[in-house]
Amino acid sequence: MTDAERDALDAAKAARLTWIARLYSYDEEAISDVVADEQLFDRRNDFGMQHFLDSYRPLTKLRDKHGPLVFRVGAVEHEASDVTLAELHADLPDGGRVTFIQRVRFEAALPCRVRYWSSYPPLPDGVRIRPYAPTDAPGCVALERLCPMESADGTRWVLDRGDRFDDYLQLMAPTDAWVAEYAGDIVGFFSCALRPVTYQDESCYAVYQHHYRVHPEHRAGSVSVALASHVDPRRTFDGLNVPFPYSLVDPDNVHMQHVGFPAVPDVRIARLTLSLSALRAPLASEDPEAQEIELDTPSVASIIALMDATHGERVLYPGVTAEALQARWSRVVDYNHASYRGTDDAFVGLWLAGERNLLERAEQREERRLGFVLDYGARAPADLLATLRRAAVDIDPTLTHLALMCDTRAPEYALLEPFADDVASLAIHTLPWIIADLQQGAVYCDGAYC
Repeated sequence: MTDAERDALDAAKAARLTWIARLYSYDEEAISDVVADEQLFDRRNDFGMQHFLDSYRPLTKLRDKHGPLVFRVGAVEHEASDVTLAELHADLPDGGRVTFIQRVRFEAALPCRVRYWSSYPPLPDGVRIRPYAPTDAPGCVALERLCPMESADGTRWVLDRGDRFDDYLQLMAPTDAWVAEYAGDIVGFFSCALRPVTYQDESCYAVYQHHYRVHPEHRAGSVSVALASHVDPRRTFDGLNVPFPYSLVDPDNVHMQHVGFPAVPDVRIARLTLSLSALRAPLASEDPEAQEIELDTPSVASIIALMDATHGERVLYPGVTAEALQARWSRVVDYNHASYRGTDDAFVGLWLAGERNLLERAEQREERRLGFVLDYGARAPADLLATLRRAAVDIDPTLTHLALMCDTRAPEYALLEPFADDVASLAIHTLPWIIADLQQGAVYCDGAYC
């Protein structure tokens, strides 16, 4: 690149940054500019400018307290050819100053339209955000132990993934994960994964945002906002069709009442914690020979056929191919073709990770050891239940439960729910204009994104 070309790119970026500063200042002409000028903003990633302006809480609180603010561009640092860190400053009426760090993604070439931006207050002294590395897993496990999920009824749910933390991320490939570090300790973690889906009859990807944790002593600062800013699917997954992100949130989780996107009304994803002892127990109405069926490792063709039979009409189901299965089985060493058990009528894919869950309710404490049903398919829900019950007989006796994800509107939910010691009801939070699509029918749940 010549000096003249580089100067032209820098000038274009500077103009875009000035435009963003005007938006933060609620300059009505800047808002109208994006309608008139196609060179300002890349609409492929337009997640709703007005929605952003209306919902950005720190900005709203500042205006409520101090009145109108005028922002200007301060220090600028080009992190990469298409990623820039810039400071936006505004002087407060009482002589103070507020600063936001802008993380802006541009097109790498002229006209340098803005593809994405987010902002956060300056990080506290000593805190830095950096990409996650597998060596961070013990610190992330410790953070999860320290930050249990807490429900409005006082229930606390502590996750302990032990030495398997990194495997959970690898199941969801590719992933983009970031940590906040302070004095050598992990004080924050957030990640996203690219999940293959079919949306509006097109093969594409949904970004699953997950594993969001911030140390209690760092929640009052900007760590959580900064982590969310770095977990940016538009930066990592270039060139792919990624129409929307989503997250799964327990509606009763008191620390997650305010997430970035609205919940899909009347749609709930169930995380069924199925009791292995209940699955193993004979049923009064059951044929004594029902648990004597022989389970084999199903063929790849059989797996695909049963997956299609179960999930084929469900929203977001991407279909399954032999190549996709092989890629799935290559991600962690102990989830492979041999992990699948079934008959001609049903199968389950079991990942027996041994996740430790500690539930604390009132004066009661209960520890559980979980495996996961990551894949399943059946000719009929009753066949799935029979296969699960038979598979439960041979599962490692140190495990107490199997976790399975499904939409509460799916037929297997009603059949499996009586065997669950707990049902976590999770709301889907996503972009406002995706909501109607997810209400059309039962949503396909990929158990790897749990």
